[in-house]
Amino acid sequence: MEDPHSVMYGASVDWWAFGCVFYELISLPRHKELFDSKDAIMEYVFWHYENVFKSGLFPSFQRLDSVAADLLVGLLNPVAISRYGFQQVTDHRYFSNGDGTSEFHGACSRAVQREEKLDMLPSLRDEETETETIWCALPPGRSTHIRNMDWKKPRVPSSL
Repeated sequence: MEDPHSVMYGASVDWWAFGCVFYELISLPRHKELFDSKDAIMEYVFWHYENVFKSGLFPSFQRLDSVAADLLVGLLNPVAISRYGFQQVTDHRYFSNGDGTSEFHGACSRAVQREEKLDMLPSLRDEETETETIWCALPPGRSTHIRNMDWKKPRVPSSL
């Protein structure tokens, strides 16, 4: 059996997973899984490739609100490089407050300023510099600082 840690996954896999969870959350009260088997995933991928230049939605998306369906289409794009990422999600109409800002606007500063901090939230404070520096992974091997993002650049264990 192949070592499960030998395969590297990028952020696009996380956005796909977010799309699956998002679908389950908005399909309430029935709470329906979008992909309940490998065959269901392959059916979606084949449908996408057959309909890439046609208008219309995957059948499971047709009964959803058009804005939510648009977000799902971006998150569940089978072509990983074309899949929505952080900027597309935070700027998407689904998360718009209607005043030109996003639900994500100021998320980092709000997290840092919380009076009560849950133990399960990652620490945004660098103990050495006593600052909150937020990072986002870009294409393999590159990182950049992004304002208002709840993510700290992961530290590589010294054993690697």
